[in-house]
Amino acid sequence: MKIASILLVGTLLQSPSMFAADRPFFDEGPGVLRDPAVVACLAHVLQAGAYGSRETERAAFLVVQADQTLECRDWPATHAFREARWVGPLPEGVVAVAHTHPLSFPDPSDQDLSESRRLGIPIFILTTKIVTVAHSDGRRETLAYHAELTQRGR
Repeated sequence: MKIASILLVGTLLQSPSMFAADRPFFDEGPGVLRDPAVVACLAHVLQAGAYGSRETERAAFLVVQADQTLECRDWPATHAFREARWVGPLPEGVVAVAHTHPLSFPDPSDQDLSESRRLGIPIFILTTKIVTVAHSDGRRETLAYHAELTQRGR
């Protein structure tokens, strides 16, 4: 699984960044996977979540700082069954949430969709096989499949 994740990260880092210093918005579509800071955060969360090999989840906020750099801010680990939990207000500058799912459940859950709508930000769902997003308008979108990502690197 580590090899698949390394291939995923290596392939995505080959593309130019979608963030420009003067762009105050966050691209939550497939282009987001071309930003090295986003990819680094997603890879970090995936690693913290044991690459989906456990029935627990890990999560982090993607936070745009005042200088337009992106910070990956981890949530505390709960080790709860198929759940990551944040208690408290959203950090200032948060533009998205990224969290893992077990390999057996790679798609956004109904709770992911309702939380995305409630918070008004996208929620990225990560496994080594697929990267999906629950958009705040209620859409589910597949951003990348493992096979597509590894073929790009060839």
